[in-house]
Amino acid sequence: MWQVQCEGLASTIGYFEAYQNRIEDKLDIFIRTLADIGIDAAKTQFNSFNFIDNPSPVDVYAEPTEKGIAVVASGEQVAFIEFGTGVFYNGSESYAGVRPPNVLGIGEFGHGWGKRNAWHYKDANGEDRITRGNPPSNSMWYTSETILKVVEDIAKVVFSDD
Repeated sequence: MWQVQCEGLASTIGYFEAYQNRIEDKLDIFIRTLADIGIDAAKTQFNSFNFIDNPSPVDVYAEPTEKGIAVVASGEQVAFIEFGTGVFYNGSESYAGVRPPNVLGIGEFGHGWGKRNAWHYKDANGEDRITRGNPPSNSMWYTSETILKVVEDIAKVVFSDD
């Protein structure tokens, strides 16, 4: 009798260990799928921004973290594209309260020309260009919204047989 109960317990433990492994594999698929969707969405958002001097200044990729995978955008122009430049499109202050220390206000970066409604610069070919800055693209915000819209559907597909 004791031997039969032990065999049944061992079988049950084996079943749950296999189930745990399947869930961990599916969770990995779930996270990777969402990251891939995020990468595609971020690339689309950043690539839709028109730069005169550099048509594709942003690199988007997945980076493992302790809790999953982060969708990362890197490049010298990321902050300018994401948050915008100049007071013409963005107003003179982007913080509702007191700006945190060591954080520049709108138009204060570089020569501070973004405090003007328009300014000129020389492009990579030495041509004079006039700009009013650029509006914020919110590329990463739109990327997070895209991911949030598909989380439930992706979960249903990945975890459907459990």
